[in-house]
Amino acid sequence: MPFPKTEVEIIFYTRDDKNIYRKVSSTAFDKTEVEYVEEKDYAKKIALHTAGESNRCLDVVFVPAGYAEHEKEKMYTDLKLYTSHFFAKKPFSDAKDKINIWGVERFDSQSGIPGLKNSTADFNDLGMHYNTFGSERYLMTEQLWNLHDAILGVEYDQIVIICNSEVYGGGGIYNFYASTYLDKENPFVLVHEFGHSFGALADEYSSNDSDAGLVSMEVEPWERNITSMKDFSSKWGDMIKKDTPIPTPCTKQYEETIGVFEGAAYQTKGMYRPYQDCLMRSDKPFCPVCIRELEMLLEYHCK
Repeated sequence: MPFPKTEVEIIFYTRDDKNIYRKVSSTAFDKTEVEYVEEKDYAKKIALHTAGESNRCLDVVFVPAGYAEHEKEKMYTDLKLYTSHFFAKKPFSDAKDKINIWGVERFDSQSGIPGLKNSTADFNDLGMHYNTFGSERYLMTEQLWNLHDAILGVEYDQIVIICNSEVYGGGGIYNFYASTYLDKENPFVLVHEFGHSFGALADEYSSNDSDAGLVSMEVEPWERNITSMKDFSSKWGDMIKKDTPIPTPCTKQYEETIGVFEGAAYQTKGMYRPYQDCLMRSDKPFCPVCIRELEMLLEYHCK
């Protein structure tokens, strides 16, 4: 968080399963009482795509993980490849003039990502690993101090961790970070996880191998691309044609129609999505509802 210029009160809240914010703790912050730690070296920044001044663009930083020093050339190649992957899907393909992408040059002591049975790596300096929350494909870290030290001095709004592994995996948490494995041909996981971390978009598929992130059907979920129909008026109703039935059947007639299709957020019943298929469900383009949300956030960052 930005260093406060005056005395402030810092309050932490948690959101419960009914979407109600509850206060956890609060503390008074007086900058005159802060003990400064030793200065750290700034990260070596790489300009991967430059659109304009940071105060008028969305700044995304790509952080390589699992690259040993002898893989420097590969790391640079992968960062450039994933920059092109990032712009492979709308609305990002149409927003190259609004997005800066930075990389950082950093190396881990071991090559690869731990957490897999056949992995040669058993440690990662950023803490990246598979098997987060018991899901083999969930590729995350809890070492947030290490992550933010790795990007010290780099302007960024969003963090994406590019992992040196060809085993399927990734993750994304809103306003936190996204991660992805390496797929030289397909940008799906990168853009899908960025949909979570930047766009606050929920998964629209029904199956899952972990209970983590399970959404309550008793309240309206806060994510903009799913609904429990408890308060659908706050969602994408303005984009639905009057003759479209609600709920909307998953038939060919409504294949390219904005509607209310059952099955989303890891649940087959009681949770609905706006389109039969979308990048937040499978390897398809973003649906019009998700695109609208992403475009609104892009405009917010680029005012």
